[in-house]
Amino acid sequence: MERRKDLMRTAVLTRISPRPLSAGQSLVMIGSCMSDEVSQFLRRGKVDCTSNPYGTVYNPQSVAQQLRRLMASEADGRCRTEELIESEGTWRSLLAHGSLRGATADEARQAVDRATAAGRQALRRAAKLIITFGTAWTYKKKGFGIVANCHKIPPREFDRKLLGADQIASLWRPIIAELKTLTAARPEGEIDIVMTVSPIRHIGDGAHGNQISKATLVLAVEKLRAEGLIDYFPAYEIMLDDLRDYRFYADDMTHPSPLAVDYIGQKFIEAHLSPDALRAFDEGLRATKREAHRPHQLRNS
Repeated sequence: MERRKDLMRTAVLTRISPRPLSAGQSLVMIGSCMSDEVSQFLRRGKVDCTSNPYGTVYNPQSVAQQLRRLMASEADGRCRTEELIESEGTWRSLLAHGSLRGATADEARQAVDRATAAGRQALRRAAKLIITFGTAWTYKKKGFGIVANCHKIPPREFDRKLLGADQIASLWRPIIAELKTLTAARPEGEIDIVMTVSPIRHIGDGAHGNQISKATLVLAVEKLRAEGLIDYFPAYEIMLDDLRDYRFYADDMTHPSPLAVDYIGQKFIEAHLSPDALRAFDEGLRATKREAHRPHQLRNS
């Protein structure tokens, strides 16, 4: 018996933002690698989008640490000596991705400070901030605190702990309030904050551990949404309920495929871009396609 076409999928409804992004406005995305994937989709449509100034970051506490650094003054936001470590002949920050590195501690510090300056500037003019949490599991380095990246340091130097939903919500309430206060007087007005949970599975935590982690993140974000502090975009639900087929996964069977990223990105712009911004996105997408088909010698002249 043939199934009805409307029963072949479980469509996930996305809430239309009461403050959609207008054409010409910018946004900042920070969090897991899903932030980078969606930001690449947005840039193809010429949207002014800054993603992860410090590289990918997964747990809510490390995201909060990075955002506080971007919100701080230039003096208070500088990279500190105690966060720098040497690993495999390269210096890195425990509060940033390994892509910010240097042959010396000073070079690594300068890399982090340059990222801070660029990220601070982007945040100050952004109309929207999209925060994507990847995992509630954290790694606390003995003698330091929770890190954004372990940088291949031996596991014995870390204590692994799961953040609680109430703990995450309590951590983020004052940050959200401070960020909205800092941006309230801008011509763009108060920044619009959207949170989402990454659909990418953290198999290293085990199948059950990953589910516990994701459920914790969903509960924490829901607490903040219910209090009217943030909006929520259901990337996690779209991937698991709407795109529940392995053809929407990459070869590693954990990351979304390019098709899935584009689908989630399309759902995002439909919910968070105004009609004029959507038209500008379509025009930008056509321009990007034209640029991709220009003769090689013209692109490099």
